[in-house]
Amino acid sequence: MNELLEKAGLTPEILKDPAKRARAIDEYNAEAGGLRGLMRDGKPELAQTHDIPSDVSGPDLVRYLRFAAAGKRVPIIFAAGRATRLKLPRAFDVLGLAGLTPNILSELDSLQAPLRKIESSERLKTLLSAGANGEAKSSEDLSFIQRQLLQYRYQIENLIRHDGNGLLAQWLSNASFAVVTNEENRSAIALQLARIGFAGLRPEHVYMVVQPEEGGLEILPDGQTKPYNKEVWPEGHGKPFIDMQTDPKAAFRLNDRGHLVGLHKTFVEELQSRSVERAVFAQVNDLHLLEDMTHVERWLAADRLIQNGAEMVMEMVENRLEQKGGGIFIGKNGSVVMRDTICMKSRDLEAYSTPRCLSRMFYELTIQGMAKLGEGSLPAYLTERKTGNGKTVLTREFYSGDASGVLNARAIQQKGYALDTFKIQSRIGHALEAFRAQDSINPVILSVAKDLRRDPSAKSASG
Repeated sequence: MNELLEKAGLTPEILKDPAKRARAIDEYNAEAGGLRGLMRDGKPELAQTHDIPSDVSGPDLVRYLRFAAAGKRVPIIFAAGRATRLKLPRAFDVLGLAGLTPNILSELDSLQAPLRKIESSERLKTLLSAGANGEAKSSEDLSFIQRQLLQYRYQIENLIRHDGNGLLAQWLSNASFAVVTNEENRSAIALQLARIGFAGLRPEHVYMVVQPEEGGLEILPDGQTKPYNKEVWPEGHGKPFIDMQTDPKAAFRLNDRGHLVGLHKTFVEELQSRSVERAVFAQVNDLHLLEDMTHVERWLAADRLIQNGAEMVMEMVENRLEQKGGGIFIGKNGSVVMRDTICMKSRDLEAYSTPRCLSRMFYELTIQGMAKLGEGSLPAYLTERKTGNGKTVLTREFYSGDASGVLNARAIQQKGYALDTFKIQSRIGHALEAFRAQDSINPVILSVAKDLRRDPSAKSASG
């Protein structure tokens, strides 16, 4: 961290002045993002996207199913964030957003109250405890992450039943699934996945990458700094990209009881040893995942680009709400480079922080490409945080989209497709609607719920 302060020119004189400090941080992040180096005629050139097909031919579907059944594709669900925008008490960190259930969200929705009333709700305490221990009695107790894995199983089985000629057993034997968690929610998420019998997948092929949480540097009134570790935070969704390649202590497989077992090698090494070729990286709060975990059309669009040398394919969506976020630009070598809002807060770049097409934070990557993302491959940005007791702390952040600056990247987009995410309390009702919609189309969800009612110790995912 001190090295970053030196690079940013953050002297004590600047640090003690909030306005000067903010300008210096914005300027450092702009330089770290490197967007100015891509400018032509004084501005960066916006990149184009490739179309996602609206339908898939029979031969293409068979090709996808054979690829999946051979175990060459792994979904990686990012669930390490603390969902701070939900503004929930720290007791909820044991589940994170990934572990939240319809029952918990319904109770929150009914309270419509400040945090102190939420903290005093005995029903919420009971539901949180049940979720943390992987307990479930009905579909209302099935969390985001459980539902996403069950959706994956249901869709694959449904596609194979119609077009795959008996590939289900092969898929169940070879398929992988991975979740990126943080140190507080990893136990609950592992137990929840075990509770549903890993949707029929082999437990040893269900993985967890645990993102460490770090403190930062507290800024004192005189502009001096000192280490601060009383509160810790994940260092952004780009950090796991680095850890998957560099840190053998970050990666685990699960056993049938939902306990974490160390791989003693990096996650990328594990995938390579099993001949996995592609990973799809998605956010756990993306409500589209409750209806689509196979992403056949997206796989097909990405596959065509990967066959032509792409190592990373990023999905963009229409920015209907005119919100800030990841935008794409033409890189020096003609590939597509994504940069996020954090590096576009300086005056000359602010205009590009609200892109016409926005990153969904959904990537298809080659495992060979992921192996290139070592230490120092992604820029480290500076973020200013306020602690619970009002202290100002500087921390590092890494963004996953910056991997496009290292890899040969391209972008895809589907006309009319928009973001559908759950990040704030006002969207609780919408998230509940998404759960209900999934229940109406996915018989595996209802089958699991039936088994749980009949036998609380059941681990079933039959469809």
